[in-house]
Amino acid sequence: MLIYQPQKETGEWRDDALYREAQTALHALIVPDTEGALAAKFGAETSGEVMLYSPQDRQKRRGLLYAGGVTGARGMDGENAGVDALARAFANQRKETARPVFGCSFLSLLNRQATGVAEARLANPEAVPGGTQ
Repeated sequence: MLIYQPQKETGEWRDDALYREAQTALHALIVPDTEGALAAKFGAETSGEVMLYSPQDRQKRRGLLYAGGVTGARGMDGENAGVDALARAFANQRKETARPVFGCSFLSLLNRQATGVAEARLANPEAVPGGTQ
Protein backbone atom coordinates (compact mmCIF):
# COMPACT_ATOMS: atom_id res chain seq x y z
CA MET A 1 0.00 0.00 0.00
CA LEU A 2 1.37 3.39 -0.99
CA ILE A 3 0.88 6.28 1.40
CA TYR A 4 1.70 9.76 0.15
CA GLN A 5 4.62 11.40 1.94
CA PRO A 6 5.66 15.02 1.37
CA GLN A 7 9.31 15.50 0.37
CA LYS A 8 10.27 17.27 3.61
CA GLU A 9 8.32 14.99 6.00
CA THR A 10 10.17 14.16 9.21
CA GLY A 11 8.74 10.65 9.61
CA GLU A 12 6.13 11.52 12.23
CA TRP A 13 3.43 10.59 9.71
CA ARG A 14 4.20 6.94 10.50
CA ASP A 15 2.63 7.49 13.92
CA ASP A 16 -0.66 8.39 12.25
CA ALA A 17 -3.69 6.19 13.00
CA LEU A 18 -4.31 5.56 9.26
CA TYR A 19 -0.82 4.14 8.84
CA ARG A 20 -1.15 1.83 11.85
CA GLU A 21 -4.69 0.77 10.89
CA ALA A 22 -3.65 -0.12 7.35
CA GLN A 23 -0.74 -2.18 8.60
CA THR A 24 -2.79 -4.01 11.20
CA ALA A 25 -6.25 -4.45 9.68
CA LEU A 26 -5.19 -4.97 6.08
CA HIS A 27 -1.96 -6.84 6.81
CA ALA A 28 -0.48 -4.41 4.31
CA LEU A 29 3.10 -3.54 3.62
CA ILE A 30 3.19 0.25 3.76
CA VAL A 31 5.46 1.97 1.26
CA PRO A 32 6.07 5.70 1.68
CA ASP A 33 5.38 7.37 -1.67
CA THR A 34 7.47 10.53 -1.68
CA GLU A 35 5.56 13.27 -3.51
CA GLY A 36 3.34 10.63 -5.16
CA ALA A 37 6.07 9.47 -7.57
CA LEU A 38 5.13 5.76 -7.39
CA ALA A 39 1.40 6.44 -7.71
CA ALA A 40 2.14 8.48 -10.84
CA LYS A 41 4.14 5.60 -12.35
CA PHE A 42 1.11 3.34 -11.94
CA GLY A 43 -1.18 5.99 -13.43
CA ALA A 44 -3.15 6.66 -10.24
CA GLU A 45 -5.01 9.96 -10.39
CA THR A 46 -7.09 9.90 -7.20
CA SER A 47 -6.53 9.07 -3.55
CA GLY A 48 -8.30 5.84 -2.72
CA GLU A 49 -7.61 4.36 -6.15
CA VAL A 50 -6.75 0.68 -5.80
CA MET A 51 -4.84 -1.48 -8.27
CA LEU A 52 -4.36 -5.20 -7.75
CA TYR A 53 -1.90 -7.11 -9.91
CA SER A 54 -1.50 -10.86 -10.29
CA PRO A 55 1.68 -12.65 -9.23
CA GLN A 56 4.36 -12.91 -11.91
CA ASP A 57 3.86 -15.61 -14.52
CA ARG A 58 6.68 -17.64 -16.07
CA GLN A 59 7.56 -14.76 -18.37
CA LYS A 60 7.74 -12.46 -15.32
CA ARG A 61 4.64 -10.54 -16.39
CA ARG A 62 1.85 -9.39 -14.13
CA GLY A 63 -1.77 -8.79 -15.06
CA LEU A 64 -3.96 -6.00 -13.72
CA LEU A 65 -6.84 -7.74 -11.95
CA TYR A 66 -8.61 -4.72 -10.47
CA ALA A 67 -8.34 -0.96 -10.82
CA GLY A 68 -10.95 1.21 -9.19
CA GLY A 69 -12.43 2.44 -5.96
CA VAL A 70 -13.24 0.67 -2.72
CA THR A 71 -15.70 3.13 -1.19
CA GLY A 72 -19.37 3.50 -2.04
CA ALA A 73 -19.13 7.30 -2.02
CA ARG A 74 -16.74 10.03 -0.89
CA GLY A 75 -15.84 9.63 2.80
CA MET A 76 -17.74 6.37 3.24
CA ASP A 77 -16.36 3.10 4.48
CA GLY A 78 -17.75 -0.38 4.86
CA GLU A 79 -18.86 -3.03 2.42
CA ASN A 80 -19.76 -2.00 -1.13
CA ALA A 81 -19.42 -3.15 -4.74
CA GLY A 82 -15.78 -1.96 -4.99
CA VAL A 83 -14.66 -3.89 -1.91
CA ASP A 84 -16.54 -6.95 -3.17
CA ALA A 85 -14.92 -6.73 -6.63
CA LEU A 86 -11.46 -6.35 -5.11
CA ALA A 87 -12.03 -9.34 -2.82
CA ARG A 88 -13.20 -11.50 -5.76
CA ALA A 89 -10.20 -10.47 -7.87
CA PHE A 90 -7.84 -11.32 -5.01
CA ALA A 91 -9.49 -14.67 -4.22
CA ASN A 92 -10.01 -15.85 -7.80
CA GLN A 93 -7.02 -14.16 -9.49
CA ARG A 94 -9.39 -13.04 -12.26
CA LYS A 95 -10.02 -9.59 -13.66
CA GLU A 96 -12.99 -7.74 -12.13
CA THR A 97 -15.01 -4.75 -13.35
CA ALA A 98 -13.72 -1.41 -12.08
CA ARG A 99 -15.86 0.63 -9.69
CA PRO A 100 -15.88 4.44 -9.38
CA VAL A 101 -13.11 6.07 -7.36
CA PHE A 102 -14.05 8.71 -4.80
CA GLY A 103 -11.22 10.79 -3.37
CA CYS A 104 -8.96 13.77 -3.90
CA SER A 105 -7.32 14.25 -7.28
CA PHE A 106 -3.53 13.95 -7.54
CA LEU A 107 -3.54 15.83 -10.83
CA SER A 108 -3.23 19.30 -9.30
CA LEU A 109 -0.27 18.10 -7.21
CA LEU A 110 1.43 16.53 -10.21
CA ASN A 111 0.80 19.68 -12.28
CA ARG A 112 2.38 21.82 -9.53
CA GLN A 113 5.43 19.54 -9.50
CA ALA A 114 5.79 19.77 -13.29
CA THR A 115 5.38 23.56 -13.15
CA GLY A 116 8.06 23.80 -10.46
CA VAL A 117 10.53 21.84 -12.61
CA ALA A 118 9.71 23.99 -15.64
CA GLU A 119 10.21 27.19 -13.63
CA ALA A 120 13.55 25.90 -12.29
CA ARG A 121 14.72 25.15 -15.83
CA LEU A 122 13.79 28.64 -16.98
CA ALA A 123 15.58 30.26 -14.02
CA ASN A 124 18.76 28.20 -14.24
CA PRO A 125 18.85 25.58 -17.04
CA GLU A 126 22.26 24.18 -16.05
CA ALA A 127 21.08 23.38 -12.49
CA VAL A 128 18.31 21.00 -13.57
CA PRO A 129 19.16 17.66 -15.23
CA GLY A 130 18.11 17.85 -18.87
CA GLY A 131 17.60 21.60 -18.54
CA THR A 132 20.07 22.72 -21.19
CA GLN A 133 18.98 22.95 -24.80
